Amino acid sequence: MRKSSDLTGIILAGGKSRRMGSNKALHEYNGLLLIEHSMNIINQLTDRIFISGQYDEYNRFDALKVSDNYFDIGPIAGIEACLSKSETNNNLFVPCDTPLLSIELLNSILEHSGNFDAVVPILPDGKVEPLVALYSRSILPFIHQQISAGDYQILSLLKKINTKYLAITDTGYFRNINTPDDLSDLHKTRPLISEMPNLLLIAGAGRNIGKTLFACRIIKQLSEKMRVTAVKISPHLHESTHKQKIISEGEGFRIIEETLINNKDSSRMKQAGAETVYFVESTRESIYKAFDNLKRILPAGPVVCEAGGVHEIVRPGLFIFVAGDIIPENKMKHLDYNPIIINPLKNPMQLLTGEIEYSNGAFSLKK
Repeated sequence: MRKSSDLTGIILAGGKSRRMGSNKALHEYNGLLLIEHSMNIINQLTDRIFISGQYDEYNRFDALKVSDNYFDIGPIAGIEACLSKSETNNNLFVPCDTPLLSIELLNSILEHSGNFDAVVPILPDGKVEPLVALYSRSILPFIHQQISAGDYQILSLLKKINTKYLAITDTGYFRNINTPDDLSDLHKTRPLISEMPNLLLIAGAGRNIGKTLFACRIIKQLSEKMRVTAVKISPHLHESTHKQKIISEGEGFRIIEETLINNKDSSRMKQAGAETVYFVESTRESIYKAFDNLKRILPAGPVVCEAGGVHEIVRPGLFIFVAGDIIPENKMKHLDYNPIIINPLKNPMQLLTGEIEYSNGAFSLKK
C-alpha cells in the first residue's frame, strides 16, 4: 500500500474523558493502547501524523502533538488547530477511541475526496460521523467564522462547505469507548482486524502433516506469475540472534524477515519462490498485536500464511485446513470457520491443479 505525500493523519485525543475517569486514549484493548490502534491504521496511509491533544503522555509517540488554540468548545477546536498546523491539503481525522476502524473504510473515504471540502460517513439511520472524516485546509476560514459566532457544531460547518456524505452500511466501525463498561463489553467480543481477501491462510491438525509442504507448492505455482509474500507464525518466542533481521517487536511478539537459507519452514517458503517471507513469533495472548503490526508492513498482492489462530481475528480470502487421519479434539474448533479441508500426505495434488486462483486482489477457488 503506497502512502500519500499529500495527506496528514490526525488523531483526536484531547478530550477530558470524564466518563472513563482517566485518559481513555491510554487504556488498553487487545494488547494495544486505544491511541495505538488509531496510530497503526493511520500509519498505513501516511507518515505525517498529528495527535490533537495537550497531554504529556503523548510525547512518547512518533507524532506531532498539537494543542488547541481554543478551549472548552469541543472537537472543532482540535480540527481547527490541526488544520492550522497542517502543510497538506488532505487531512484525515480519526478519534482515539474507535479501535474497530478498518483500513478499507479509510481508503474508501480517501477515494471519494474529489473536489470536496470534506468527505464524511453517513450511516443507514442518517447519523453523520464527522470525526472519522477527510477535511481540506481550505475550510479554515469557515471554522474561524463559526467559532467567532459561538457555533461549535461540526454538523453546522458541514452545511456551509462542499461536503460529500459517504454512505456506510457497517456501523460497527464507529463503536467508540467512553466508559469502563464500554471497554469491558468490547473485550468480550474479539473483532476481526479486517477482511483480507488477498490472504491464503493455512492451519492444521498438528505437526508433520504437510502444512509447509502445501504452502510451498502453492507459493511455487503463484510465484511463476506474480510476486508472493509468505508468512510463518510460530506460537513460541525464541532467543534472537544477530543474524536475524528483526522488523518489529513488542511484548510477546517478534517479526523477522527471513534472509537465511536452511531447513526452517520460513526459509523453505523463500526457497519456494516467495519474494519476501516474514517469520512471526508470538504468544497466543499477543497474536492480535503481532498481526496488527504485521499487516502494516505487508505489501499489496497475494500473501500465503501458515499459522494457527489467525483465522479468529482475520477473515482470509481462502482458509485451508490441513488434516491428518485424525483431527485432535483441541483442533476441532478450527472447523467452526468452514475451512477447505485437505490431506496433502494422502493426496499430494489436492488443490494443486489450478483450482486456486488469485485475481483482482483476492484468493478464490475456480468454479
